[in-house]
Amino acid sequence: MTNALSLIAATLVLLTSAAAQAQTMQVSPNGSRVSVPGPAETFTGTVTVTPLFAPNEHSNAGGGLVEFT
Repeated sequence: MTNALSLIAATLVLLTSAAAQAQTMQVSPNGSRVSVPGPAETFTGTVTVTPLFAPNEHSNAGGGLVEFT
């Protein structure tokens, strides 16, 4: 019985901590993000970079869509 109560208590703690750290999602309409030419010192040929997400207080990573034409 003690093991069952411990399991229930641990489950409740995990569920409440996950809810406290819930993340949000930002949805952008197609074409709302400005694409820029890729820097010549980084890429060869014609490259277009569209930013998808930027670093924030939770992550140092950023990402983008890179198109080679």
